[in-house]
Amino acid sequence: MTRAEFLKDRIANCRRNLLLPNRAYPNGRMSHEVEREALGKAESDLFDLMLDGEFYADGSFARFADEVSA
Repeated sequence: MTRAEFLKDRIANCRRNLLLPNRAYPNGRMSHEVEREALGKAESDLFDLMLDGEFYADGSFARFADEVSA
């Protein structure tokens, strides 16, 4: 699994967890607060990873650097 795939999967998991009811963890934090933090970090990391990726001539994103081109 590439880093980009991991981050995409993490983002999807965070979004699914945000659809669940909000609950308090034993440390007093709310689950949605924790998921929003994890989602923001994963999205930021994915955007940073895009900077090292490949782009088409028109400037649109093509693929992440760690994805094998066929």
